[in-house]
Amino acid sequence: MTRRSAWIGGVVVVGVAVAVCLLAKPDALEAPERPHGPASERTSGDGAPIGDSAVDGNSAVHRDSASDHGRARDASAGRRPRQRRAPPGASGRELTPEERRRDDAGWTPQLWRRRIFAKDAQVEGLATEFATNWGPQKFVRLIQLAGGRPEEIWGPDGTEQGVTTRFHREPKRMARLLEDALAIGGDPLARQSLIFHLAIDLPPDVGRPRLRRFLDRDDPDDAEDALCALAFAGDPDALERFVALAQEPSTALVRHEVHDPWDILELTRGRTREAFRSYRCIEVLTRGPYFHELGNWAEGHYLRFPTAHPGSTPTAAVERLLPAWLDRYPGHPGSDDMAYRMAELRLAQGRRMEALHWASRCATYPDQDMRPAGLRMMISLVELAPPGDPLTAGTIDPAAPDRNREFLTYLQLRRQAVDLGPGVALAQLAEVASAEPHLLLARAYRERWSAPVPRGLDSGTRPLSESDPLRRVEAPDDDPVPSVRPVASVWKDRPDMRPPQECFRPSLHRLRRQLRAWETLAELQRRHSAGEGDAADLLYKQGALHYYERDVLYPVYATHTGNYSGRPTARFTSRVEGDWLQGALSWDLAIERFEALVRAHPSHALADDALYSVALAHVKAADASEIAVQGREARARHVRAGLDAFERLVARYPQSSLARAAGAAGRYWRAPGRKIPTR
Repeated sequence: MTRRSAWIGGVVVVGVAVAVCLLAKPDALEAPERPHGPASERTSGDGAPIGDSAVDGNSAVHRDSASDHGRARDASAGRRPRQRRAPPGASGRELTPEERRRDDAGWTPQLWRRRIFAKDAQVEGLATEFATNWGPQKFVRLIQLAGGRPEEIWGPDGTEQGVTTRFHREPKRMARLLEDALAIGGDPLARQSLIFHLAIDLPPDVGRPRLRRFLDRDDPDDAEDALCALAFAGDPDALERFVALAQEPSTALVRHEVHDPWDILELTRGRTREAFRSYRCIEVLTRGPYFHELGNWAEGHYLRFPTAHPGSTPTAAVERLLPAWLDRYPGHPGSDDMAYRMAELRLAQGRRMEALHWASRCATYPDQDMRPAGLRMMISLVELAPPGDPLTAGTIDPAAPDRNREFLTYLQLRRQAVDLGPGVALAQLAEVASAEPHLLLARAYRERWSAPVPRGLDSGTRPLSESDPLRRVEAPDDDPVPSVRPVASVWKDRPDMRPPQECFRPSLHRLRRQLRAWETLAELQRRHSAGEGDAADLLYKQGALHYYERDVLYPVYATHTGNYSGRPTARFTSRVEGDWLQGALSWDLAIERFEALVRAHPSHALADDALYSVALAHVKAADASEIAVQGREARARHVRAGLDAFERLVARYPQSSLARAAGAAGRYWRAPGRKIPTR
């Protein structure tokens, strides 16, 4: 047998083996069954009315599914296909009682992923379904089912302006559907959902008269549901009654963590309408599901119900409703969300001090998922406030003076250290430490001399003597160091239903170092102003202190990483985001001191060293992550300024021992083919 024939024989054998394997396991290379796409429509052959089977996605419906499209997209992008968890019972085993309860309540993600819509002739037949389906997820699917397939509204410029459903096109017909469902009786939670959706999905002239009929009925739950629905829809009379009602806190068990879809089901165990009423109020306000999992499971990701009326609650009503809601439902897991809404409302009205206080409440209210947003607003309002603004002088909430007292006091002190000098900030801190010695800031102030001696004091004409008071080191207290709760960790915090009154606890070690640096800098500035010693040497030591110690005026709540937390954002103020770094980035502050030395003492022996240090500080700043996040222009500005400093040194001090190194740096950037950043 020749080598060629042997090779052909081997190929044949391999082919036969593959064929046998495929015959033995026919599904090996078959694509999974493809659900019907958006262009496909199926209806039942028996024309049966839509009942429970329709809600479960198994009868006369239209189905849309994006699951295969998602798998194809993952495959084309080289990603591992997403794994879907099989529904209970898919493996043929018997459902557990808990799984059956969840399935009966409608919590089946696989069924939720199908968009289901009722035909026009089947709408009236849904009244019984509305009256008996108490699960929050199942009810939202029924609303989606009754509303029909949303029709997009397109503007003259070709942009989508919104959608319409049967609730928009036939509001009176849909109102009769909801009223028929209420007349049946049914489950208490289903009745509550129906009452609130009279306010959510219908125009005021259609929904509100029907809601007012419930106010004087014998059922107190129906009456209060209607009152809350009317109030949060903006009805003036109902608003006044709700504000009066909120003076008495609810006894409902609202201190319940709602972290995933199964937590929502826990709320339904007692089937109490009062607990769910707190969530329904906010749904009327936002016209969308409070539990975003409901939209996510349907792959709609909607912040508003597709069937919701396009109107909104007036701002004047909202600013009264939210505080009343917080009084009515203390300890609610949505308290931080509502406080943040109030903060944004006050910010939009230009009442920034009140916005700061509401952001502070947001950061200390349950369930803490809005704590990062509250902290970001607090930081931004204070750090980006113009010099002399009231936000930089007094930020404590008079209504709750202990809330975030430590954090707000630190923000205020750091701004004063930047705007007025560290000496002014230390004088105020001394008063705080005397009046409130229990604060962590007070302890850090008392123990500031236990921190290491700041670097930079050995620079200049000669080092500070070992006997200089600025070199002393004392022993810290023996008390345990408190645990750190930095801003950087808040993004992954678990829900907290009883958060502390202080949302942030800085590192005691960083506080000690910073306060010692403030003390050292203030003393060097005092000696310079008083003419004690060589003025140029004292300026150089100030610049060296900033050059070597990154945290002299940098916030101790922030990090230096590329995605450093605690960065203010200009969304909350008119100032530019990078403005706060002008008083915080150590190399910028070092450059100021070194440039001041060159201007004031151009013939001093330290002038060339100062100019060389200016160039090095610009190079350091160009590579800093804090500058990188501001964009290319900020980095290019430092590169150009550093090159200019090197060339000025060569031109002004050609005999300096540093001229050769400065000239080499200039030639490096001016070399052919190397492009100096221009932006």
